[in-house]
Amino acid sequence: MGESAAETVTEIERTRDRLSAEIDELAERVPAWMGRMGRLAMGGGLGGAAFWFVLGRVRKRLLGPPAPPPAQVHVEASLVPEHWLQQLDTKEVKRVAIAVGAVWFGLKIAELRELRRLEARRRSGF
Repeated sequence: MGESAAETVTEIERTRDRLSAEIDELAERVPAWMGRMGRLAMGGGLGGAAFWFVLGRVRKRLLGPPAPPPAQVHVEASLVPEHWLQQLDTKEVKRVAIAVGAVWFGLKIAELRELRRLEARRRSGF
C-alpha cells in the first residue's frame, strides 16, 4: 500500500476499477442463455421442493395419524424340560460346575506352559 492515505485510496480505486472491468468482460463472454438456464434450474429446484413439501402435508392430512404397531407376542420356549431346570438350580450342581471349570482352566494353563517350554527347547537347538 502507499505511504500516505491519499495514495492508499487511489490504489484501492484502481483495484476496484480493474476488478469491475474484469467482471464486465466475463459477463460479456458468458452467453445470455446460460443466465436464463441458471435461473430456470434454480426455479425448478425451488418449485420441486415446494411441491414435495405440500404433497407431504396433504398426505398427512388425508391419511391421518399412523396406525400403532401390532402388539408384540411374547412366546417362551424352553429346550430343557422344567424339572431339569429345577434340579440344576441347586448349590451342589453349581459347586460341581465351578470345580469342572477350575480343572479345565488349570489344564489349559499347564498346556500353555508346556508349549512354551517346548518352543524354548526348539529355539535352543535341543
